Amino acid sequence: MTGIPPHVTLLSELKCLSDHMVSFKQEFRTALVEELDARHLGGDSYHADQILKSLEDTRKHISDVIANRVAGVAQQSNIGNRRGTVGGRGPNI
Repeated sequence: MTGIPPHVTLLSELKCLSDHMVSFKQEFRTALVEELDARHLGGDSYHADQILKSLEDTRKHISDVIANRVAGVAQQSNIGNRRGTVGGRGPNI
């Protein structure tokens, strides 16, 4: 028996618990941010990766469209060269 009233001891323990909760919250927040950064989720690197992916998808789409048009023009020019021939050989009719 120390002569300290019980409510003072309880308040001291609550203060200690409150301090631990504050430090835990800060440590948890730091650990969470580090883990998210390591996985490139959220933040600047995530958005930069999304923008680069979108640009690459757009570039591929444009390349496909151009390739299809070039192939279509080449096919049409080959058809035009055969016009007027029988079976692709012989004189023009």
